[in-house]
Amino acid sequence: MVKTETRDGFVLVTLASDKIRATFMDLGATILSLCVRDRHGDWQDVVLGYESLTDYETYKGYLGAIIGRTANRIREGRFTLEGTTYQLPVNNGPNSNHGGEKGFAFRPFTVADTTEDSVTFALHSPDGEEGYPADLDVAVTYRIEGSTLVIEYDATPDGTTLVNLTNHAYFNLDGRATYIGDHWLEIQADAYGHVDGDILFTGETKDVTGTIFDFRKSRRIGGALESGDVQIETATG
Repeated sequence: MVKTETRDGFVLVTLASDKIRATFMDLGATILSLCVRDRHGDWQDVVLGYESLTDYETYKGYLGAIIGRTANRIREGRFTLEGTTYQLPVNNGPNSNHGGEKGFAFRPFTVADTTEDSVTFALHSPDGEEGYPADLDVAVTYRIEGSTLVIEYDATPDGTTLVNLTNHAYFNLDGRATYIGDHWLEIQADAYGHVDGDILFTGETKDVTGTIFDFRKSRRIGGALESGDVQIETATG
């Protein structure tokens, strides 16, 4: 089932089945809620969100939003591409983060298509927007497959540029109000990337063996979050 409505000036699209319900907003092509049934059969919203829709226009947590043109930080907001150096807005300490001052998370997308189990949001980013070269057309499709929410990204530039899209949802499988530290996690990774004080990747990878970052066997997340490790403190989790 698909339902489209307008609320507080925003376009909302809801996809629903007997196993999963998800609501999205045109601003930032944002996941507003993702509800699944818990072990008791009750619906739980497992992604974090703000209290009101207008909060998404100004709050910098990027909850559930599409991040672009590039996710994460670019040192001093500067990069060189094909011999030309580009300067981006600096919006996170000395660096440019998540697409700049008005990245994709704060841009209204167009609802380009809906089906009974999917919605596609589209956005045109012109050459020079937030300092990035080339026109760029982006399409993000959310689709329900059984009990799974699938996200597909498509980005087509008319020249060479940087593109690194992601979704910025924060998950809590026990609902929004509970502590994430009691979740158990398994990650089949032998190394982790080291970051500096500005949360920029230093280029150094470190072996997880004997560290709090070793999740090759399932264990409680809280042990790492509560460790006081400088990497955890730098990233506030």
